[in-house]
Amino acid sequence: MQIRKIQRIQIVMPLLIRLNLKYLFTILLAALFLSLQGQSLASVDDITNKIFNQDFEGVPAEIDLLRKTSPQQAKYVKVDYLWWKMITDNTKAAEASFLSELDSVVIEKVRTGETEYDRLLYFTYQIRYDNLRKKSFSKYLNLIKLHLFLEKMNPEEVKNSDPFVVSLFNLMIEMDLFMKYKFLSNNGIQPEINRSKCQTSLTLIENLHEPCNKTFGICKTYLLGKIYLDIENDYTKANLKFVELSGMFPGNLIFKKSVDYCKAHLSAE
Repeated sequence: MQIRKIQRIQIVMPLLIRLNLKYLFTILLAALFLSLQGQSLASVDDITNKIFNQDFEGVPAEIDLLRKTSPQQAKYVKVDYLWWKMITDNTKAAEASFLSELDSVVIEKVRTGETEYDRLLYFTYQIRYDNLRKKSFSKYLNLIKLHLFLEKMNPEEVKNSDPFVVSLFNLMIEMDLFMKYKFLSNNGIQPEINRSKCQTSLTLIENLHEPCNKTFGICKTYLLGKIYLDIENDYTKANLKFVELSGMFPGNLIFKKSVDYCKAHLSAE
C-alpha cells in the first residue's frame, strides 16, 4: 500500500506542484508587469501608489496621459486600476468595466500583435477573477493554460535579462522547491526532513533582494504574507508582512483587514 501511495504521488506531484506555484503567483504577477517592461516612470509609480492605496480620484485622467507616451504600460495600469476598483466598490458596473477591459487585452492582438506580457496579464487577472467568484472549472482550466504557457519560457534567456527578471526567476526557483517539499511533507514522505527544507526555502526567499527595484520587494512581501497566512498558518509572520504593506499603503483596506485577521487569531491563541 505504501509503495502504491508513493507511486500515485510521483505521478501527480509534478503537476500539482506547478499548479500550486502558478496559483500563488497569480496573487502578485499583476504588480510585476510594469517592472518587467524594464522602465521606471515617475508617473507610473504615482498611479500605482494611488491604486494600492485605493485612492482612485484622478487615476483615469492620469492613465489617459500615460497612454500618450507609454501605451503598453497604460494598458496594464488600467487593468490593475479596474481590478482594484471592482474589489473596492463591489458593484455590477465596476465588474463589467473590469471584464470588458480584460477582454480587450486579448482582442487587441488582432490589430497590434500580442506580446507575452499581454497573455500573462490576461491569465493573471482571469484566474484571480475566477477565484474571487469561485468559478472552479474556469480557474483550473486557465491555470493549466498558464502552466503550459510558462513552460515555454527559456531559463537561459531569463538569466541574461535585467536584474529584476533574474531576481524574479530566482524567487520562482525557491518557490518551486518550497511547494515540492511542502507537498512531500504533507503526504507523509520524510515529513521532518522536508519541513526543514521548506523553512530553508522560505529563508532564502526572505533574503532575496533587488535593490534597484522597489516593486520586487513589495511583491515578495505580499507573496510571503500569503504563504504564511494561507499555507503555513503562521499568523505572527503573516502579521509582520501585512503590517509592513499597510505601512507602505495606509489607504489599502484589504491589507488592513489582513492585519486585523492575523491579530484576531494571535489574540485567540
